[in-house]
Amino acid sequence: MKIIRWYSGDTRFVLVIGFLAFKFAKINPFMALKCGLKQFSNSPHIRQMIKKYGYTCSFSPLYWLFRGVMANWSEWCYYRRTRLPILAPTHLSLGLVNIQAAGAYPQVTEKYFRDQISHIIGHDENDDEDIHADPHTLRQIENYVVLNGRLKIIDYGSPKSWTFLEKWGRKIFDEFIVL
Repeated sequence: MKIIRWYSGDTRFVLVIGFLAFKFAKINPFMALKCGLKQFSNSPHIRQMIKKYGYTCSFSPLYWLFRGVMANWSEWCYYRRTRLPILAPTHLSLGLVNIQAAGAYPQVTEKYFRDQISHIIGHDENDDEDIHADPHTLRQIENYVVLNGRLKIIDYGSPKSWTFLEKWGRKIFDEFIVL
């Protein structure tokens, strides 16, 4: 395994040094400004969306300023609250940065990964409504690592994935065969 690795996701930059991952929140002031200017346009639809959904709406300037911070904070709070074994431990969050355990990516194919998940949950993953809540997180092998010979999820900052993790996380942790 490489000692230092660098990744860029939708909401965060990740710097992996050895067995620690530092997740830095992305802050995009240019998109925030663009969205702020759109708010002052004559689009009542955009203003209505922002009023209804707040900072989670992609038309909101706050969304582009704080979505990485919210992902970091949500991830840390969720780990502290549940301590699910499928979760890679988040050791500390300062909002702008999370410190999490890092591991090696599973050396399996996407097909093997999905077949294993389908087998473990007892039906095709496409039939599970909870996995569709956050397919980016739950269905992509890049969001998982192997720590101490066990599969762990490293990107669980979105509350959309929590129902699936609470329902199936323990079973996947116990039964997923890491080659």
